[in-house]
Amino acid sequence: VMAEFENNNNIAGRQGPNILITGTPGTGKSVTATAAAEKLGFTYVNVGQLVKEHNCHDGKDEIYDSYIVDDEKLLDILEPIIQNGNCIIEHHDPGLLEEEWVDLVLVLRAETAVLFDRLTARGYSELKRNENLECEI
Repeated sequence: VMAEFENNNNIAGRQGPNILITGTPGTGKSVTATAAAEKLGFTYVNVGQLVKEHNCHDGKDEIYDSYIVDDEKLLDILEPIIQNGNCIIEHHDPGLLEEEWVDLVLVLRAETAVLFDRLTARGYSELKRNENLECEI
């Protein structure tokens, strides 16, 4: 990634690349992203945590027990954090970020049986668990 970034002459004006790690909940995004950030010496950015810390939401969807994200507010918080690069960004929605902010996207997958067990252990409702499992099929 670094060599490719350097070969592109730092077009985005960043000091290094930004890498997005995405995938269905339970695929290992947090574990992978934190390990990659540590190994590369990059900043780990957990987008879900930013949503909570900076109130980048319009409340909770009670059916799915998830935040209704205010994308505009979230992007206003996120942009200055990642503008210089060298970030590992973890989020389940790759469409949230501006294309020019990210140099590499890694999509994690997992077997549905493994996901079922992980999401059940997290206490996901049957509806929320099944919706997430369908993303892997």
